[in-house]
Amino acid sequence: MIIGHHPSDLDTAMPRPPEPDIFFTADDLIDDLPAHAWKPVTRTARPRTATTPDGRQVTIHDTVLTAQRTQ
Repeated sequence: MIIGHHPSDLDTAMPRPPEPDIFFTADDLIDDLPAHAWKPVTRTARPRTATTPDGRQVTIHDTVLTAQRTQ
């Protein structure tokens, strides 16, 4: 299981580091795994509510990838 910040979070009011390379989608991750050895089980961007430093509610997304080893 891998969980991280989804790239769509860069377009919210939530403070994020200005480093787009540290944000990824589940598809980005699965593309980096050897297809013959891993089968994706869950590939999603799960929304959740967060509060910005100034008190506003925003929706951010957690990238979630679960994969099963096939070999």
